[in-house]
Amino acid sequence: MADLVTDAIADLTAKMVTVSAIKNRAVYVYDQDDLLNAEKNLKTPCAGVLYVGMAINEQSTRREQSVLLTAQIAFIGGEFCELPNSSVKERTTKILDDIRRAVIAAPTTTTQLVWRFESEAPFEIAREAGTKLLGYVQVWTTPLIITEQFPAQ
Repeated sequence: MADLVTDAIADLTAKMVTVSAIKNRAVYVYDQDDLLNAEKNLKTPCAGVLYVGMAINEQSTRREQSVLLTAQIAFIGGEFCELPNSSVKERTTKILDDIRRAVIAAPTTTTQLVWRFESEAPFEIAREAGTKLLGYVQVWTTPLIITEQFPAQ
């Protein structure tokens, strides 16, 4: 892997966009504000992948260090309707399930990354004219090995 973060985010994005509902409506964004700005040019449903960071994994050796890369998929389902049988809610939960299945699928042959689903939580986005967008954030992690490069002896 040339760049651990770029390769991992590209892998997660590639898996996510296999879901037909968001195939051409997914972007790599810096934060949720970037996604909200991008959403203005995208039709809902849409999604953004956010790189959150890395943390040490407990298994480390002198020559290699294991880290967990964390990323989020922020998904915007559409205008939120307060009705109990809202079609936006039903469509959103189906697409979220499709995203989970796509990301958990077998690792790609190019990266061999295995993503672990950590959590999912809803959020609402207040819009002009009193409307709201329904969104969810999924948190994903994948283990990576950082190997020290020692000079040949």
